[in-house]
Amino acid sequence: MLDERAIDFVWRFAPDECRTLLLRLASRELFKRVFELRVGELRGGGDYSALKDDFQSADRADRAKQLQEKLLNKVDSQMREQERTPTSTIADNIARRHWADIDTRGRAGEILVVVDFPVRGLPDDQNLPDEIGDWYRKYFTLPPQETLTDTNVFYEMRRLQMKMASLRIFAAPEFHELIIRYLNPPDIRACVLEVFPKWT
Repeated sequence: MLDERAIDFVWRFAPDECRTLLLRLASRELFKRVFELRVGELRGGGDYSALKDDFQSADRADRAKQLQEKLLNKVDSQMREQERTPTSTIADNIARRHWADIDTRGRAGEILVVVDFPVRGLPDDQNLPDEIGDWYRKYFTLPPQETLTDTNVFYEMRRLQMKMASLRIFAAPEFHELIIRYLNPPDIRACVLEVFPKWT
């Protein structure tokens, strides 16, 4: 990590939980995706600007902790429910042993869930250049447009970027294994929507 100045800088000033994430990154213990939903898949196409407000740096960290707690609780309840069944496999016993360690670490504040949503990289500039469709006239100036029309390629690109912006949830590899083992997609989605109600 010392070879990477940016990572070294963050390491020097980061709290312990962020240092753990950096160590995972350096050792290629990468978090795995457990959920993804695009803005364009929401009812009415979604409002990127309204959704973006939930992902400022402090809010994002708090919501990730809330979501981690909900996923921990959901996995725990599913495991307890499965314990009531008479059959138990070797894999179930191994999963229970892993769960004890993960649950303890998660409740102690270790970061097991990361939330990703793009809040930068989408141009906010409304002074978009005029698009000239005819290659022969491309060096001539067009008269100024009074309104921003849907035919402008730059405007269309920005709209496409906002529709394709995705809320993505990642979990630590060992937690990811238990999530996909014990929770089905509707369970995960329900946990996410409790924390991010605007994504219904």
